[in-house]
Amino acid sequence: MNDQDFIKFLWNTGHFWNRAYPDVLNINEEDLPFLSLRDVAVKFAVASYQQSDANLTPLVFAYHKRAPMFDGDAGPATKELATWDRCPLPDFAPPPNATFDYG
Repeated sequence: MNDQDFIKFLWNTGHFWNRAYPDVLNINEEDLPFLSLRDVAVKFAVASYQQSDANLTPLVFAYHKRAPMFDGDAGPATKELATWDRCPLPDFAPPPNATFDYG
């Protein structure tokens, strides 16, 4: 999964809509191609994703032999977890300005 696919994955799973990170709520889908994994908003979305899935803990241990750090860095464990099958519904509801098709 390349970086842009991962950013789109974060959008589709609702991690740009986590109200615990209000700085990402102003990101629109049209902004995604211009973002990189180094952008602060993307780091917040990655941290939201890292905190949301308990499966990250065993993956981080397998890769790094330590507990996970929800730091917003998309390392190998975080990116691998994004390739696993999951429920298609986003983890957070879209904010009023977001466009999203649940279909």
